[in-house]
Amino acid sequence: MLLQFLFHLGVYALGIEVRSDEECRDSENLFNYISSETQTGNEIPEIFNSLSSACQSYLLLDPRFQREVEYFASLIENRIKHSPHQLRSTDLQGLENLLAINGKEVPEEYRNIFEARMTQTKTNCTNKDQRKKLNIPIRDQSSIGWCYAYAAADLVSFKSGKNISALDLAVTFNRMENYEAVRNTVSRSINFALLPGDRKNNIDWALKNLRNTFKNVESNSVRDGGQVDEAIKRAQMNGFCLESDQPSDAIENGSLGDALNVINTLIDDSNAFRSVTVGNREMSDIAAVSICENYGSLIGEMFPNTTVSDISDIFIAQFSEGALVQLRNLRCQNRVQIDGEIKEITGNKMDEIDQVLSSDNIVSVDYYIKALDLIGNDRQNSGLHASTIVGRKWNEQTNKCEYLIRNSWGESCAYYKNPEKCEDGYIWVDRDKIMANLHSARTFE
Repeated sequence: MLLQFLFHLGVYALGIEVRSDEECRDSENLFNYISSETQTGNEIPEIFNSLSSACQSYLLLDPRFQREVEYFASLIENRIKHSPHQLRSTDLQGLENLLAINGKEVPEEYRNIFEARMTQTKTNCTNKDQRKKLNIPIRDQSSIGWCYAYAAADLVSFKSGKNISALDLAVTFNRMENYEAVRNTVSRSINFALLPGDRKNNIDWALKNLRNTFKNVESNSVRDGGQVDEAIKRAQMNGFCLESDQPSDAIENGSLGDALNVINTLIDDSNAFRSVTVGNREMSDIAAVSICENYGSLIGEMFPNTTVSDISDIFIAQFSEGALVQLRNLRCQNRVQIDGEIKEITGNKMDEIDQVLSSDNIVSVDYYIKALDLIGNDRQNSGLHASTIVGRKWNEQTNKCEYLIRNSWGESCAYYKNPEKCEDGYIWVDRDKIMANLHSARTFE
């Protein structure tokens, strides 16, 4: 009894709730409790072993519990038998624990397959580190959701040896994107300004409405994601812009993206501007001054040497492209052509990623961000994120293969639960976590 008490005390320290014998008589509640705590299946043996023998007896008689155990055991068995390339380093221990609940053991055949696969994983996990060859400082996407553009820029930069602008890739990809809420507000302002009657009062109201729009645009309005492959393909049509011509690290404040979205939407409302005759220059000057008053410092940071006159000229120039595209074009006039082909990684993704790394190339990956083990909600701890894998090594302490992810959040390691795995913005992530959270991958060759 003393040993059982000490064991249960240790389980409490781990945060597992031990059920009393009286509670165990309510099989429905006990099963619901275990189901609510189970995500991967590894939790079932841990909780089961923490229970009293009376609780365990109740559970073993519950067919729902047995089905739960068999289901998670079958997932591992299927990986061993049919998809050994998807095995995780914890699978054998997990299967042992699940089968032990019913007094069973892992078949020797399964052990041999598992051990052969783990041996192969270690053999394939030769050390690779392409940071020096890439030779580009870690960049920071700030709060704008352009991670795909930074990953695309890494792929092209690595192949070409040129530092490609991620911001230019994002603008190229998103140049046709507009947001209805902002578009409608700006359209109403312009149409009101063009109404017959007191032109000065109409323009004053329109200007006030525009200023309010600039200040109140939702922070997520411009932060759409994108696709790495499409960003590169679209850029190849007209050439790539160098980082030296269009910096990508100039984004220091998320509201910059909102301001640029408003500019783009305002320009794209071509129908309203086509109805302007004599007022072309007047309306464009008003809009340009308003933009500069509200966001002049931000625009100046992102597009150096841009003047009010430049912005005004853009407003009365061509309406086929948005203002953001035109502002970018002021900077990117010496584009470079880079040949290459985006190749999607299919089939056994982790094995193919290993092959790419072994051939001294890098890989862009779309993955669920929880793979990074982030602290709290500093970054959205769900959903997809894009980065590049630029290295690989075998960790003798954990007996796992780890991959070096080049993130786009600057050089800080403050976001991660395990900052010791972070090196100036690069983060080592073990194979199991990448494999469990991997969505897609591709190379540029």
